[in-house]
Amino acid sequence: IAAIALYRPGPMENIPTYIKRLHGEEPITYRHPVLANILDDTFSVLIYQEQIMQIAVEMAGYKPGQADEIRKAVAKKKKDLMEKHQRMFREGAQAKGIPGEIADAVWGDIEFFARYGFNRAHATDYAVITGQTAYLKAHYPLEFMTALMTTERNNVEKLGFLIADARRTGLTVLGPSITHSDVEFTIEHLPEGNRAIRIGLSAIKNVGEEAMRLIVEARKAGGHFKSLDDLANRVDLRKVNRRALECLIQVGALDEFGSRPALLAILDTLLNSSSHTHEARDVGQFSLFGDISGLTNAIQIPAHYPPISTRQVLEWEKELLGVYLSEHPLAQQERELLEQGLTNTTLDRMSTELTGQQLTVVGMVQRIRRITTKKGDMMAFVTMESPGGTSDIVVFPKTYERSRELLTEGRVLVVSGKLDARQDREDHPLMADWFQAPQELLRPAEPAPGFGDNPPFVREMPRSYMASRPAPASEPDKIQNQPKPAIAAAPPATKPPAPEVAFQAPTPEAAHVPAPPEEPPAPPATLCVTLHRSSDSETDYQLLHRLYQVMQAQEGADHFIIYLENRAGVSPRLVQLSFPNEHTRITAALRRQIEELIGAANVRVVIAGDIGLQ
Repeated sequence: IAAIALYRPGPMENIPTYIKRLHGEEPITYRHPVLANILDDTFSVLIYQEQIMQIAVEMAGYKPGQADEIRKAVAKKKKDLMEKHQRMFREGAQAKGIPGEIADAVWGDIEFFARYGFNRAHATDYAVITGQTAYLKAHYPLEFMTALMTTERNNVEKLGFLIADARRTGLTVLGPSITHSDVEFTIEHLPEGNRAIRIGLSAIKNVGEEAMRLIVEARKAGGHFKSLDDLANRVDLRKVNRRALECLIQVGALDEFGSRPALLAILDTLLNSSSHTHEARDVGQFSLFGDISGLTNAIQIPAHYPPISTRQVLEWEKELLGVYLSEHPLAQQERELLEQGLTNTTLDRMSTELTGQQLTVVGMVQRIRRITTKKGDMMAFVTMESPGGTSDIVVFPKTYERSRELLTEGRVLVVSGKLDARQDREDHPLMADWFQAPQELLRPAEPAPGFGDNPPFVREMPRSYMASRPAPASEPDKIQNQPKPAIAAAPPATKPPAPEVAFQAPTPEAAHVPAPPEEPPAPPATLCVTLHRSSDSETDYQLLHRLYQVMQAQEGADHFIIYLENRAGVSPRLVQLSFPNEHTRITAALRRQIEELIGAANVRVVIAGDIGLQ
């Protein structure tokens, strides 16, 4: 348990080896027979500091005190001591008849171990704690998470992660309330026998634990607060202070008394009322009825007060509790993009996806860590946040250069890339291919009239394509000299590759090839092509761009339409790209070019009226 759960060298290279040997999937070998008795219980993988001392004694003739010096040098990563003992170790091993190359190899293992290692006692103790906490979380999740949140209540970032994790696993987490919350996190019993975690007041940033204890003790002594006047009378809000009350209101702890903007508007009135009441109590001013002087229902909440945006409320909750309590600002957008097939997973599900596959997700940029590679190129590690949690995205130099203007903190972006498939890693981050703002994605719009019960959707050509459109057909030289995009997919092995000219704009001679009998005898006609979307959006964009170039390059009076069909999800989705201001000339040569790109079954020519065009 200690080795599997807690042995964590820097990049964790040895963990896969250890697990394979544990299950008999890899042979156990030793660099020298003397190591068999030292490393047998860890399958010849160097794990514990005590093993280093044993190796030094058995292989190199060290005394126990000298061997402990190696342990200290390894534990503290002292380079000069390591170099000294490397020489001593080699000489001692050779004196005992062990070849120098074997001694050097064993010393290399010791140096590698220096990156991260436990002593056996610590590893065992931590392994026991790991087993105990895993058992508690599995069998008593509500109690375990309540205790854990209480422990981390002063760490806003960690607390936000724990609350999100609890909700992800199906636990109910209720917001802070001066009527129900304790100072710490508690378990609250709900109707019908259900239970939930109630956020403690001390978990709110800037409030102070002692101030919250005053409120909780007053509530326990006299019952729930009936009104703001009751709160001002029973709690000396001078000891709570304005900033703490403001934070309580912003996270919703006083929502039962009114809306958050209205409560913030009367905050001074609430503080003054409490101050006057408790000043009177301090000097012994009592009314004829035995109560504090000046206690009236003076605190009136405005009946109509301008509301604040949902976004502002969510920002308050995130800042003061580390989590969006009401709803994550991306929740609705994440659902919509999944339903439309524009994304195929969520950030919190990425850890369960198969490595090496292409994933597209939406998230909010939380942090950006930029670094410079050995070649001097810029790259970045981007932390993105979603309703289910956070995930790190690796952005290599080429992708970073294309996306650097989009990568700003707080911005919502869609990212597509492949999960790192390397087997020697414990985590598998997403390696980004491209970033794009959600509003720039091709998405279903309102159906156009005349398409029956299952109409396609219409949207203009995306800005990225329009910005890179080819020169007009009247300038064929410019078209021919444009760089050609890479071919998205190679043709079948049984069919010879298409000539390169098939992917260029047609020559003037080809533009006048007579149309075959089955083609429409004369314009106006519409060329309809269907492009089946794949999981690789970048490849789809390149193919779409190429189709557009080929069709727009022909000068004529015919129309053309591109249908994007997405067969992923519950039901297929069809997106229609129409170009009312663009024209082409439908010829046999043009049709052959397009068929080479997407197949003959995906090309058809119709009279404009047949598809509802004007």
